[in-house]
Amino acid sequence: MKDIYYLTLLVITALGSSVMTSYAPAMLARIKRLFTRKKRFTNTKPCSLIQIEVDELQKKVKELEEQMDNVAQNSYRREQNRKNNIRREVRDYLEELKNG
Repeated sequence: MKDIYYLTLLVITALGSSVMTSYAPAMLARIKRLFTRKKRFTNTKPCSLIQIEVDELQKKVKELEEQMDNVAQNSYRREQNRKNNIRREVRDYLEELKNG
């Protein structure tokens, strides 16, 4: 009777050991994640400071939008000037050919 008890205990231990061996890495990762979990940052700034920061960021966004518009306008002007210069040079060249 004792032998059957020990044999049953041995089989249950072997099965438990094999199951735990397969699940050990995932379980260790969860345990590490539980202990190393960072707490969420609570916003301790007063509303007035947050509003000031929001206003400053909005000003920066407006300035950057103005800079983008200026760059686009300068690029368009450059392109127009380049086209006009090419046309003028072609007209001058044709005048030279006509007169020459």
